Amino acid sequence: MFGMEQILSKCEQYFMRNGLKSTTMDDVCRFMGISKKTLYQFIDQKSDLIYRIVQRRVHEEQKMAKVITLESENAIDELLRISRQVHEKLQQTPPSILYDLQKYYHRSWELMEEHRKHFVAAMIKANIERGIEEGLYRNDLQTDIVTAIFTSAIPALVEEGSVIDNAFTPSEAYRVFIDYHIRGIASEKGMEVYGGSVKI
Repeated sequence: MFGMEQILSKCEQYFMRNGLKSTTMDDVCRFMGISKKTLYQFIDQKSDLIYRIVQRRVHEEQKMAKVITLESENAIDELLRISRQVHEKLQQTPPSILYDLQKYYHRSWELMEEHRKHFVAAMIKANIERGIEEGLYRNDLQTDIVTAIFTSAIPALVEEGSVIDNAFTPSEAYRVFIDYHIRGIASEKGMEVYGGSVKI
């Protein structure tokens, strides 16, 4: 018997492979080997299914980031470890998924935007403050401005139709961006730590 967690996990796999817009609920049911009646016991419609998948993924990413923050040795280690996780997710996510979310599934896209504007922004700000305290980031940084630049740059890295569209994959662009970000804020001590770190 399928439960909600199994349905969301398997449907996410299917959407990642086949896209959002062209996939029907009939496709999902055939893939899972269940009837529409069974699926509709858990989900009202396709947009609700997609929202629940995005909600689950956002929750997992936030939980992962909090664990890494607690376990990391310093601010640079924290940022790199979280960034490796994000980079891996980007490699697994076709750009068309993000495009379809933005264009056709506004509620789900707004959830991702809320995550970026609030959780990611708070995480980056805290990371910068931690790095300054540890002497790994420059002490003359204007934290709020650097945070705003970081979070504002993300859409340009991952959204279809952005300034880097068709030139690089989102994962490639994100990897270069993180390197660019760290080099821009690291102190001399921080660059020594970064130089000895495992990069993305």
